Amino acid sequence: MQDAVAMAEQFAMAHVMGAQNAAEGMLAVVLINEVGLVKAESNYHIMMGRISKKAHAVLADFVRAGGTYRIIDRSPEQAVMFASKDGTQGEYTFTWEQALQEPFVYAGGIGTQQYQLTLPVADRALKAKYATPRSRMQMLWARLISDTCQALCPEANDGMYPPEVVADFEEIDDVDDNKKGDVVIDVAEATERAEAVAPDVVIDYTLCPFPDGNGINQSWDTYTTDRLELAIACKDVLMTVTHKAAIRLVINSRKETS
Repeated sequence: MQDAVAMAEQFAMAHVMGAQNAAEGMLAVVLINEVGLVKAESNYHIMMGRISKKAHAVLADFVRAGGTYRIIDRSPEQAVMFASKDGTQGEYTFTWEQALQEPFVYAGGIGTQQYQLTLPVADRALKAKYATPRSRMQMLWARLISDTCQALCPEANDGMYPPEVVADFEEIDDVDDNKKGDVVIDVAEATERAEAVAPDVVIDYTLCPFPDGNGINQSWDTYTTDRLELAIACKDVLMTVTHKAAIRLVINSRKETS
């Protein structure tokens, strides 16, 4: 375990997969152990104490699962695609006009963002990253991919959001913007912050996604190592790569203490 902690600290110093502190470095360690360095760096990003899945990786897994898509428009004003999977098909759209009706595009904490929605659009203060056309285009496209694939092929998302979406989980409380960069949070606090924004989608990866006979989702550390190995081989869509990374951490911890 000491080797893993040391590696997590090194990953944080090198900002591997975006890790900013040792807690996020540990997430990088377990994910790389699960999927390999190249795939982890290419497909995932760590921020706000959670693993995000890049939009291109979500779309690639959507295609691998049998889905098809065609870009209709990808601009600062709207993202539009035609997508099809297992007989369900349609044209899916997310526009800048729709985004302006949501709090996440505005500067400040959640209270300030909600207040800005009561103001005329011309008087609202956008986040700096949404004040430029290219950033708006990238955000609209990433959110369209996330929402569309979540609806048509949930396994493509692996229960995660793209980095462009997770980045908007950050400003939950009003804080001094000049001090925000100096604040380091651990995984537990990051999870609480994410839960405050989206309580219906936060997943506790330390628990088995399948309830037992009493309807309880048991912690991975209550299972035998043999059963954990079987869980890693599980192909069910509810068993995400992050669940498997958490299982690996339990197994490796047992090996080091045996």
